[in-house]
Amino acid sequence: PGMMYVSSIMVSLTKKERELLDLISEHLPNEIIASRLGISKRTVENYVSRIFDKFNVKNRYELGRYL
Repeated sequence: PGMMYVSSIMVSLTKKERELLDLISEHLPNEIIASRLGISKRTVENYVSRIFDKFNVKNRYELGRYL
């Protein structure tokens, strides 16, 4: 995927989604992300799934190709 494609997705992310993406890129598990951001693990899972949808990937491994 080209940089333009990735840039257009990044622009579509909310501030919170970008925050989560940074933590996902550090290979942190959802539990740690939740405690760092002071939100529930379930909320993290919801954000992660929205991020996967925006990047059109199924898992963190596929997402890693864009990070």
